[in-house]
Amino acid sequence: MTNEPKRDTVTILTHSYLDGYTQNITRPFGGGLERYIHSLCRVIMKMGLQPIVYQLSYYGTFNTVYEGVQVRGWTYETDKIAAAFEEMAEASEGILIYGSCIWHPIRYRPGSIGICHGISWDRHDMPRDTKQEVAAIIHEAVLQLDLVVSVDSQFLTYCRSVCCYPDPTRVILLPNAVDTEWFTPMEEAGGDEGDGLASKGESNEGTESVVSNERIEGNRGMESNERIEGNRGMESNERIVGSRGIESNERIEGNRGIESNERTEGSRGIKSKERIEGDGARSTQLRVLFPRRLSFERGIVPMMLVATSLLQEYPGVTVEFAGELVEKTPVAIAFRLWLDSHPHRDRIEHRVYSFDEVRMAYRNADIAVIPTIFSEGTSLACLEAMSCGIPVVSSNVGGLNDIVIDGLNGRLVPPQAETLTAAVKTLMDDDALRRSMGKLARLTALAFDQRKWHAQWSAIIEAQREKLQRD
Repeated sequence: MTNEPKRDTVTILTHSYLDGYTQNITRPFGGGLERYIHSLCRVIMKMGLQPIVYQLSYYGTFNTVYEGVQVRGWTYETDKIAAAFEEMAEASEGILIYGSCIWHPIRYRPGSIGICHGISWDRHDMPRDTKQEVAAIIHEAVLQLDLVVSVDSQFLTYCRSVCCYPDPTRVILLPNAVDTEWFTPMEEAGGDEGDGLASKGESNEGTESVVSNERIEGNRGMESNERIEGNRGMESNERIVGSRGIESNERIEGNRGIESNERTEGSRGIKSKERIEGDGARSTQLRVLFPRRLSFERGIVPMMLVATSLLQEYPGVTVEFAGELVEKTPVAIAFRLWLDSHPHRDRIEHRVYSFDEVRMAYRNADIAVIPTIFSEGTSLACLEAMSCGIPVVSSNVGGLNDIVIDGLNGRLVPPQAETLTAAVKTLMDDDALRRSMGKLARLTALAFDQRKWHAQWSAIIEAQREKLQRD
């Protein structure tokens, strides 16, 4: 193959698309990055162009076709991600889009586009020299790429703060999007077909699940763009750039077809129904949803603490963890121990939903919790919950600040168990507040409709085609 631009081809480079982590390359891995790549390929095909995806593969090379898209897997060394991207770029055709790993010191091919899916180095306790190293890497990326697409305003502001570049439109904001015609409130569902939904109060069994937008990287312990070098004993949400611990930044959620044996009981989704326990205590029948990958940066630890507090205080509450868990990692071991020994185990569920079925989890929930600690773009899980009319309690991290307005369409609080718990309890105790925030959440989601995203990406690609033709 040649890297001479071909106007009818668009090549996307990414560290993950098809599921190379469990060696199942018959489908995309179930996370946000993969869904983003999948949607972008659909946009490219609708334009009459041919998308090609080159991705990293831990287990070996492969070359296949998925839904009309050629996908090629490249082997790599975990400490040489930048070199792997440069090798893929050498073999690429047409317009070139770097779909992930912008925080790595990649030498970019001239005339290319890059995407940043969120800042992963926004931990308050990350060493200062590491943050300075990242700043230098990002500055070089902005200078080398023709255009950088940021999914949230945080990265745009970051670039304006630490980088120097001549054209203010070199970095543009294009938030993640949600299909607001698919993710709708239960009351608007009508006669949806093919959803497999149980109405609220009914049981759902045997549902294969995938959680909405983050990703975990396979049994080697890599967590979606935040790579774990599983065999080196590193915590599952950090990755190395050179010799330093820089968390990768496109985190994605979920996997498919795992943990689908957990059953949703009959109390599911019953809104603010109260019953009196034998001791006279109030027991509100509510369902609290954690629609994230079960990983450190996504806030699994504070969420476990939130869940314990809610389950102790509200005898009728069910907490659902709807996300992938990478087994044999420290987080997985801790979660399993907590779950198996919990005194309220019967009111804790862990499921993983398929892309098509995840809206069932939202529609059956009363409150969604997005407790990210660091590394967040415009969260797809947050947008999907809001599009389904569910009030969200969110941490004030990354692109979540672009979506949630505290006290209006949800709650926005620091990423700590105490503040998250207090915010959730406020919503649990106030039916009217939940309803009003849910309605405004739905209206907010309409501003992030997927059709706008499709149109904007089409315009970006067409403009780049014209530029390459002129050059």
